Amino acid sequence: MGQELKGTGISQLTNSELNKVDAAALDPQVRKFVDFYLQTRVPLRAYIYGFLKNSEAIEDCIQETCMLVWNKQQEGWTLDEYQKFSYTTARFKALSWLKKHQPKKHVQLSPAMMEKLADRTLQVEPDHRISILNDCLDRLSPEQRNILDARYEAADSQALQLLANSLSRKVDSLYKQLERLRTILRDCVRKELPYQ
Repeated sequence: MGQELKGTGISQLTNSELNKVDAAALDPQVRKFVDFYLQTRVPLRAYIYGFLKNSEAIEDCIQETCMLVWNKQQEGWTLDEYQKFSYTTARFKALSWLKKHQPKKHVQLSPAMMEKLADRTLQVEPDHRISILNDCLDRLSPEQRNILDARYEAADSQALQLLANSLSRKVDSLYKQLERLRTILRDCVRKELPYQ
């Protein structure tokens, strides 16, 4: 297709921000790409997490994958073709990151095992994963939800610091609690997923 998605930062937008984009104003090619992207983002993030534990590396990998898929997409791609290309691209981006940043810890899985991981990630519909995550979030206390919201939902980058001040806590203690909350949510979601 040859067009570049220069400067859009599409992978940095949240789903709610992407949903607010005026779909009628978008070129049909862009609209289709955004739709496929929204349907693939959550399971793709989970797949990349299987390789990389560093959140910045995961974001970089998603963004690089998004840009490459945009530049290489074909006119008649189905969602399945888009996802397969995205997973393959993400796998190579993640392995490249590992080779560069953790050369001694890098372990190469066989291509067959990589395919099984990609297929397994796609077994559960993203909407079902989100539903499971929402159920797990509902089990948290209001204070725990406030901490998560301050970190992930707030538009202000200082929201966590402001929350720490209002709770008379150090921001480092909130980061430690965030780490514990991520573990609680991860374990909860894993317990609820049918293939676990």
